[in-house]
Order: sequence, then C-alpha cells, then structure tokens
Amino acid sequence: MELGEELRVRLTNLVGLEILYEKALYPELEYIFKNVLTQEVAYESLLKQRRQEIHGRIARAIEELYADRLPEHYELLAHHYGRSGEAEKAIEYLMLAAEKSNQNKAAQAACEFFREALKVVESAHISLDPDKDRRIHQGLASASVDIGDIIAALENYRKAMEVCQKHGVIADEMEILVEIGWARWFTPMEREEAIRSYEEGIARAREVGDKGAESRILSIKGFYFAGLGHRYEGHKMTVEAEAMALQTGNPRAVVTTRGMRAVAERWLGRPGKTVELTEGMVDALSKMFNLNQLSGLIFIRGLSLAEIGRIEDAFAALKHGIDLCEKFGGAVHLGRLYNTLGYCYSEIHHPEEAWKWNLKSEEIARKLMEQYPMGGPIAAEIVANANVNLMENLFDQGKTEEAWDRIKSFEEESKSPDYNRSRDRWEARLDFLASLILLQREKFDEAEARIIKNLEISRREHTKKIEGRFLRLLGEVQMKRKEFDRAISSISEAILILKEVGNPRQLWEAHASLALVYDKLRRESEAREQRGAAVELIHKTANGLSDRNLREGFLNAKPIRDILARAGS
Repeated sequence: MELGEELRVRLTNLVGLEILYEKALYPELEYIFKNVLTQEVAYESLLKQRRQEIHGRIARAIEELYADRLPEHYELLAHHYGRSGEAEKAIEYLMLAAEKSNQNKAAQAACEFFREALKVVESAHISLDPDKDRRIHQGLASASVDIGDIIAALENYRKAMEVCQKHGVIADEMEILVEIGWARWFTPMEREEAIRSYEEGIARAREVGDKGAESRILSIKGFYFAGLGHRYEGHKMTVEAEAMALQTGNPRAVVTTRGMRAVAERWLGRPGKTVELTEGMVDALSKMFNLNQLSGLIFIRGLSLAEIGRIEDAFAALKHGIDLCEKFGGAVHLGRLYNTLGYCYSEIHHPEEAWKWNLKSEEIARKLMEQYPMGGPIAAEIVANANVNLMENLFDQGKTEEAWDRIKSFEEESKSPDYNRSRDRWEARLDFLASLILLQREKFDEAEARIIKNLEISRREHTKKIEGRFLRLLGEVQMKRKEFDRAISSISEAILILKEVGNPRQLWEAHASLALVYDKLRRESEAREQRGAAVELIHKTANGLSDRNLREGFLNAKPIRDILARAGS
C-alpha cells in the first residue's frame, strides 16, 4: 500500500504493545494479531467506505506483486474484491476461485464460491456475458452433484443449457447434456421419463454430429438400465458406447464409456475384466477434475480388486478414495467407499473390523437421504448395501438371531420405492444370508424358494457370481435332503462358474461344500481333492496379506480353521 518506512515503524510499535507478533520471517515477513477479537474491533472501527478502499488497494497490490502466479491468490483476491465494492472484479475472482476448487475436486468450496458470485450478481444488478453466465451455472451444477444436492444441480444445468441454446454454443451444450444425463441417474425418475431424457440427449448429439457426446450419453443410459436390474441389456449399451467412443478418439468419451463398461462387467460377475479396464483410469480421471466420477471409479476398482483376492491393493485404493471425499466434500460416494472397505475385511474374516466401517457407511448414507431427498435412491442403495454387510458381520460372529432380526426389519423398510436402485444385487445378498440361516434351521423349503428365485434372475441377467453362490447353496440343500448326486452336480457347476468370476472366498467355500458331500458318500480321495483346492486358495489369500495381524486373524477365523483342520493342514 506504499506506506514505506511508516509501515515498519507502526508494525514495530504494535509488536512492542503485544497486539501483533511475527508469524513468519521466510519466505516473506508476516505478522498476525495476537487475539482475533482485537482484529475484529480494529476492523469494525473503520468506516465502511474506508474499509472498501483498503480492500481494493490490497487486491490491486496482490495483482501487481503476484502477476505471474495469480491462480495461487484467487481466493484472497475474491475476498478483498468482494469487500471493496468492485462487484465485477469480485465476480471474476469468485468464479476463478470456484473453478479452481472444482479442478482440485474441492466440491463444497466450489459451491460456496459460485453461490457467493451469484449473490454479488444479483445484489449489484449485473448482467453477465453469455460465457460467464454459462460457466457459473454449469460449475455450480457440477459441484452440487458431487455433494449430493441434485435439485440444485438440475436447476443450474437447466439455466446453463438455456444460455447455450440462446446463443448457439453447441460444444458447451453437448457437455451439459452429458452432465445432465449423469445427474439424472441419481434421481428417482420414472423409467419412461428416464429413457425419454436419455433418448432426447442422444438424438440431439446425433443432430449436431457429436459422436463423443452421443457415446457418453449412451453409456450413462446403459448404466441406468443396469442399475434398475437389467444388467445384461445395460452391459450391451456400455460396450456399444465404448466402441463408438474409441472411434472418435475423444479422451473424455473413452474414459467415461470405459468406466461405465467397467461397472457393467463387474455386475455381470467379471471383476477381473473390471480391474483390467480401469487400469490407469484413476490417474486419467484425476486430470479431468470430476470428483464424483473419480470417487465412483475408485469404489468400483477397489471392490473388484477385493473380489479377485487382491485385498491389500483394494485397501489402498479405497482409503485413497475416502481421503479424497473427506478432504473435498464428496458426499455421494463416501458411504459406498466405507462399506466396500467393510466388505474387504469381511472377505478375510474380520467381521468386527468390518462392522465399524459398515456402520459408518450407513450413518453417512442415511444423513445424505435426509439432507438431499432428491438424490435419495443412490443414498438408499448405499444404506441397503451397508445393512446387508452388517447382517453378514453379525452372522460371521455367530450372532445368528441378531442377523435374522435385522433381515426381517430391513425387508420391511426396503419396501419403499427409494430402495429400487440395484435392488437385484443387494436383495440377492440378503436372500443368500437368509437362506443360510433357514438352512441351519432345517427350513429347507423356505430356503429353496429364495434360492430358486435368485437363480432364475441371475441366469436371465447373466450375473455369474450370484448364480454361482446360489447354485452352491442349492447343492447344500440337496445334500441335507440326501440327494447327493444332485448336490454334486449343483456344487460342481457352481465351482466352474465361480472360477470364471475369480472370487477366492466363494470358491474355497464351494470346494469345502463339495468335500462335505463326498464325505457323506465316503469318497475320501475326492473329498481330499476338494479340500486341497480350498486350502490352496486360503493359503494364497493369506500370503497376499503382508500385515501380520490381518493374516493371523484370517487363518484363525473359525470357518478357516475348520477347513484347514478337516484337510489336516
């Protein structure tokens, strides 16, 4: 502010009076008030006009001093110009600070900066140019999706779209169409309304000849279909979309469509393919500055890594995703990442540790349902998965009655249409656990009814992991009824399917079940062969755990000890 020597003398006096103290000497001399109340009193003692003048002078000094690295100071410039009375400058830096926050995946901060910019626009009665008008609404919409505020997202996308259509900005319109398609996936739309909205987006992309936008919207449409339980149909759309995107060579289109296909592959029971498709994609999406899609990709990659037995790789991926979401306010996938971490601990028989993460997941998702009802279906899906995980944790701890009570309670709660998203998947897991308990209670007919229902769905939708799990369980029902040949057939088929899926826990459990059937028939060599296969998978999993406590806890879990003991290992 060009105070010269006067500034040094006054600062020295204030330090001597213990009102200020030196906070830093390097890289620049920096002072701070000893007490924040002193700062507030000093600030409020200035006349409003004087305050505005000082803020303006500070802002201009920052622009001059740091002209070569202004992005580092966008937030500070937004603060000072916001209090200087220079509305247009305030709007400019608020938008730049917001876009910087979006690029850095800081969704909550981005929302606050964009909203403050809109307040200044309204209070100062400023008419924005079309580009700024579009940027401010599109940016706020994107950040709103990340925090789960779907109502605000759709409203701001609508305003951004109106600007594009009014001024004929086709490239931006196409990008907004894609983002609207993604935002609508989180909403409780009727199926017909959803299909119509995706078809309209695809038609518009074709009209202007934008294959990149067309492929991205088609992949989201496939994702929507798969999310409603039409897994095979949705998968076909994502494969078609990826092929179209590859023809365009558009990096954003390729990353989006491949991500959607990766999810669809995992839903069909091909987690190994999902891991292959997502290799390197976390880095690619990180550069595209989309927290929602990035955290979603980390979730699906982490889950798929766990399903093929790469537990420690899954831990690393999921914890990275949790850190991102917690640091930058990405609420939508946070609960999902937590319960997937819980799933990882379940896979290696650490139900007490899994319980902690799953409980946290349910808490986050229920809060999201209350805070942003419009995005309820996605939060409800997370609540459902967390609940099924918790039921499994109780069962694995031997608390069968508590698990059963939770099953019956959640079956009632989940009759709400809020829970229709991915119902086929979490309900299949709930039915599997319920069938296990019914089998223990020798209620074979009730167990078989649930098993047959899920086998029919899984075969229709080509969901291999679900089919393999229920075939194994059907074999156990048949064994209990002394239908040994049928039991051998069912469990052998389950093993073939589960080998294709590649999930170690489901495989060793299937081998152990088949060994029990051979025990009943006194076919010792065949029983020994099946137990050997189970033991090999168990030891491979244990050897993949470098953490001693995790490894020993896994090997000492009762179901694992039982298999090893029967095998004499």
